[in-house]
Amino acid sequence: MKTVDPAEKLRIDKYIKDMWHFDPAIPSTDYQYVGQFTGNWIDKIKDLSFNDDSKFDYNRNKQTFADEKLPDDVVSFGNKDREKAVKWGYDNKTKYHQKWNDLPDWCSLMGKASGLKTPAMCINEQLPGSFLPWHVDLFYTYCEQTGREVKLEVMLKMRRYLVFMQDWKWGYYLQVGNNPITNWKAGQIITMPFGMYHLSVNAGTEVRHVMQINGLETEDSLHKFPAREIEINV
Repeated sequence: MKTVDPAEKLRIDKYIKDMWHFDPAIPSTDYQYVGQFTGNWIDKIKDLSFNDDSKFDYNRNKQTFADEKLPDDVVSFGNKDREKAVKWGYDNKTKYHQKWNDLPDWCSLMGKASGLKTPAMCINEQLPGSFLPWHVDLFYTYCEQTGREVKLEVMLKMRRYLVFMQDWKWGYYLQVGNNPITNWKAGQIITMPFGMYHLSVNAGTEVRHVMQINGLETEDSLHKFPAREIEINV
């Protein structure tokens, strides 16, 4: 993982602070419904496997981020978010995995269909009793994998699609900005602007899977068109 220049961190942080109202009373629309992947890929979800290497850790990358160089009021960087989560009462016992490598073929087909440049996919597995608290995504892993610098100009060209891997079940909960999201169907796709805070909870009885498609926006990116169904078969 590349070390990010502290001055660039502050520049990105200022953008994130300014881009949203941070007021839970405002009835804003903070995400976009993009469409739905249909097809027989849904039958393959049961074959997914995860190991200890994919465990999520609130304190990962502590040395790389070097956040002690940042002011205490910085809201949006690695350890700052994770340190706040620990203060709020969260700990590393949460059972949350991220799988970036050795993904099934249908993930690549979805990435190609997304219209994003240099798509990189990741499947998130969230076990019952797991919480991913209020945070913002900064695409560190994507930039590392694709050799890009972590700079505001790159972040503003980035786009992440979230694809729900199975139908909504009791206890599955996602919130983007001020918008609670439940009752989704398998294959439905949403996106949010860079810098938007969100959270994820599995307070249910079954494992929940969601896939990220990360990449750079193009004129063919799905969110630039009316929402539609896209069939993916393997």
